[in-house]
Amino acid sequence: MMELLNKRVEEFMHQRIPLSKAMNCKVLECNNNSITLNAPKFANTVEGDHLYGGSFLSLGLLAAWTLLHVSLRRLDYEPLAKLLKAEWKTLPEYNELGESITAKSQLPSDKEWQQFLRMLSRKARSKLTLETKLLEGDACLAVLSCDYQAIDLDHK
Repeated sequence: MMELLNKRVEEFMHQRIPLSKAMNCKVLECNNNSITLNAPKFANTVEGDHLYGGSFLSLGLLAAWTLLHVSLRRLDYEPLAKLLKAEWKTLPEYNELGESITAKSQLPSDKEWQQFLRMLSRKARSKLTLETKLLEGDACLAVLSCDYQAIDLDHK
């Protein structure tokens, strides 16, 4: 059943964001609190066989955006959501040894999530920060923090 859910989320992402399909993004895991995406390096390299930094960043943005939308759709929300700000913090030097890159995005604490949902249900502008870790194997290479603003004009 989990594999079926992952496939549905992957199809949703590929239909909504053609870049995710072009990058050959796969959903490794999707649950109520997080999503893990993976993309092969061969589909995201440039001259000299180096990973394109834009693909690395895009994978993190895709993970955060998909987690936000899938989590809200599970609750029957279809909000207008926009990215207000993204901050990128790199950690150790990138070594390009693995065959793929992974992005894991998590919802914030339950208290922050519930506050976001309360504001959203009141038709107010609701803000939320999602953090995504960009990984190669077990090594965390960067952390992407995405600030979103959402408003639900037609809650079902």
